[in-house]
Amino acid sequence: MKKIIISGFIWAYLSHIIAALDSSYYVEKLPDLSKNNNLKLHSGYIVANDRNNNSFFFLLANNRYLIDKQRLVIWLNGGPGCSSMDGAFLENGPFKFSARNMLIENQGGWNEFSNVLFVDQPAGTGFSYSLPENFAEGLPKATEDFITFLDGFFDLFPQFKEDDLYIAGESYAGQYIPYIATAILERNKKENNKHYNLKGLLIGNGWISPLAQYSSYLPFAVENKLVKKGSDLEKKVEEATQSCKTAISAGDKESMSICDRILELIVQPEYRDDKRCINIYDYRLRASSCDVNWPRELPYLVEYLRKPETMNALNIDSDKHILWEECNLRVTERFITHRSPSSFELLPKILDEINFSFLKLLSTESIISEMEWNGRKGFRKKDGTIAAKYKWTFMDKLVGYYQYDRNLTYVLIKDASHMVPYDKPLETQDMLNRFLGIDPNLILAVRKSNGWNDVGIGSIGDTDGRKEPDIYGQQKSLWSLYYHIGGIILIREYISKFGNDHPRDTSSSAPSYSHKDYNSYNGYVDTSCSKPYIQPQEGGENTDMGYGGPHRGNY
Repeated sequence: MKKIIISGFIWAYLSHIIAALDSSYYVEKLPDLSKNNNLKLHSGYIVANDRNNNSFFFLLANNRYLIDKQRLVIWLNGGPGCSSMDGAFLENGPFKFSARNMLIENQGGWNEFSNVLFVDQPAGTGFSYSLPENFAEGLPKATEDFITFLDGFFDLFPQFKEDDLYIAGESYAGQYIPYIATAILERNKKENNKHYNLKGLLIGNGWISPLAQYSSYLPFAVENKLVKKGSDLEKKVEEATQSCKTAISAGDKESMSICDRILELIVQPEYRDDKRCINIYDYRLRASSCDVNWPRELPYLVEYLRKPETMNALNIDSDKHILWEECNLRVTERFITHRSPSSFELLPKILDEINFSFLKLLSTESIISEMEWNGRKGFRKKDGTIAAKYKWTFMDKLVGYYQYDRNLTYVLIKDASHMVPYDKPLETQDMLNRFLGIDPNLILAVRKSNGWNDVGIGSIGDTDGRKEPDIYGQQKSLWSLYYHIGGIILIREYISKFGNDHPRDTSSSAPSYSHKDYNSYNGYVDTSCSKPYIQPQEGGENTDMGYGGPHRGNY
């Protein structure tokens, strides 16, 4: 009995300490946010390296609604050295900027049914802290710091420790995430270690295989009439591509700057008839200068995050005198001078070990076709045929396609740029809900209880009639088909050639959904099958040039 009483006192004491720590990170109110709307936030610093006191900044957005079970999604932006506050305030976070540049709720935020953790890493990125001499040198050291941060996070917030864990991100996160996942999976195999319930990985527009992706620039540019076939410019780009391949193959530390020359040639206005620069994040956009300041809301985000009242609300350590910047080039330079094996080499093993999870990559078909996993190469099935493609419709519109085989799914999203959630907030929220396996009937019940007539849920189409695994024929819900197929999802955006291939000015911003659009979203339920789909008849175009330079870039 004494042991039970003592244990009870210890647990009560520890619970009190945990609650106090939790409250010290609580964000009571953000400046200029029009209304809270059931929003619960925590933010602050967690030590990522005990030796040099490097600390990561995080922003945790709790789920608005608890639906069937708790899920934690970690979001990482790219760079290396670019802040995940881009994601939190411009893409899939709880907020966005209105047309009048006011901070408002993002209805497409991923925190509707999931807890979402935005992390500024590696150290020195965004609000995270590090002395310049302690910046991370390459992926192995950055991964070690991230695992230390993750341990610290779960110590401070133990209520999330047993939850299903997903790691998501875009751009250079295509390198971060496989490294982090591998570290977690390897540690999970060992006894007397902290184990985390890693269920899936999502990567958008991931920088995965530099050699393959740099090699794809010229064919892409010619196909989309950014470079004329047979022109002097094409010859210059060919020469730059060959120099890039040689540098990468030789392990040249200067390969990044050598390979950057490819896109410099393609986008520079002096080589173009219109004398305007191409936006590398969305080739539909043009500007008189190549000094990219995109998206449109970025200057307002910089101003907002540098306000003393905002920094105070987010529990920023004023003693460290940190001034937020989207990308820290000093972090980038230190990071990329230390070469690490490409994450492309890690993916097949991850697929073997996470058999019922998902990894979403935004990349090109060439990467898939060159990757061998689970005994075969690309999407080739046992019988030698290529895996069928399916339509994905949302709000009665065709929004993309997907293809699946052997735990890998490739998703094609229409009319999106490098930052897909920025352009397609509702669609990517729908995709996330499918990915997490959330029952659409539960979504329907929650949204009805909040005064909505129904719920926006997309549908997925039939195959072309070829025999598929039993899951394709036996699922009663098309929704469940999407999230039971498991494994890795590769996503690519493209733009239809019909009516959308004209250049736009870089002042263009994210789509502004009207009140009518949101009503359609909230009142939309579609469980019908769409027609079979094998190959895009429109002839899709990828709107992302696949490069971000030091600005959200891919190295």
